[in-house]
This record gives sequence, structure tokens and C-alpha cells, in this order.
Amino acid sequence: MPQVLGGGYGWIQEAIDGRLALGLLLVLVVAKMLALSFTVASGGSGGIFAPSLFVGAMLGGVFAALAHVPPAGLVIVGMAAVFAGAARVPIATLLMVLEMTGDYQLLVPAGLAVMLSFVLQVNLSSHFKYGSLYEAQVDGRSDSPAHIAEHVQVALRLLEQEKITLPPPITHLHLAALLRSGVALELSEDSQLTVGALRPESPWVGKTASIAQP
Repeated sequence: MPQVLGGGYGWIQEAIDGRLALGLLLVLVVAKMLALSFTVASGGSGGIFAPSLFVGAMLGGVFAALAHVPPAGLVIVGMAAVFAGAARVPIATLLMVLEMTGDYQLLVPAGLAVMLSFVLQVNLSSHFKYGSLYEAQVDGRSDSPAHIAEHVQVALRLLEQEKITLPPPITHLHLAALLRSGVALELSEDSQLTVGALRPESPWVGKTASIAQP
């Protein structure tokens, strides 16, 4: 679905103008949330602001279509509500609504939606490890389980080409700790290096061996 790629500001404008069908609006809400979840979890996040506005805009468009009212107002209120909850910034979001609309007509409905969204988000996320999406993001691509093998391969290639040298404190134990993700690393002569844990009943417990696999 190309609509969920990038910031999606053009599609937000389409929702404001009422040019998106109800079915597509519902699909885009779910699709964008899935795309955002995968992106944040993989360490490739480009931000939370635009995706939150996108989801809120589509939800606002859904309510407008169901209520058979002009979509512009509800789309803007939806954008404010979702972003206020996702980022936990209710006051800043209300100021954003004023900047977007240039008047105070939507301040009361936006204030009610933002307050409800904020209260719901705080209560629903109280049992989770992270209170918001910003806290749940990994620090960078090198900290992401989805990209760790790529970074280890680059590091080993640099070492093999002698472009960098290991400082004295780094030993093979550090490499073992790095490989605990279970990712098999390609070595020379079609061999692989894998670090894992043996089961207690395994015949290899307490033994040292080099295992060749096809």
C-alpha cells in the first residue's frame, strides 16, 4: 500500500478534502499502525510525528464519513487526539491545532478529544514497559535485532581487511556476547560461526569440538 510510505501529508490532505472512501480510510488506519510498529521495532524509525498525524487523520475521516458531516474539522481533531496520546503532549497539541486552523473554532472539541486521548493512553499503557512510542524505540540501527547481523558482518569484514585493529581490552568473549542473538555469521571457505546454548541432555555438553554442517 503506497499510501503508508513516507510522511503521508498528501493523503492527510486528501482526507481533509473528503476524497477518500470509508473502506480505504479504515484500511489505512490499520496499515499505517502496522507499518509504524515494524519500523520502530526494527530501528529504522524516521519519527513518530507524521505517522501519528496520519492515523489520526484517517480516524477523523472515518468518523466524518459515518456521521455524514464535512470531514475537515474531524480530521484535524483526530490528528490532534492521536498525536497527543502517542507523544503525551496535550498542551503542545492544542497549540498545534490553533496554528493549523488559524482560529479558535476547533479548540473546544479538540481539547475534549485530546484530554480523552491522553487519559486513555496513560491508563492503557500503565502496564507496559514503555509509556510511549518515543521510549520504545531502539537507540539506533546497531541496537536493533533486525540489523545486528549486518553490523557484525561489516565489523568482521573490516577486521579481515585489516582496516581496523582491536584494542587490547577486547577479547573473544566480547565477540561471543555480541553473537548471542543466534545469528550465523558467514566465514571463509563456506563455513559459519554460530553461538548458542546446548540443552542439558545434549551429548555435546562438556565437550569441545568443531562441527561441520552442509
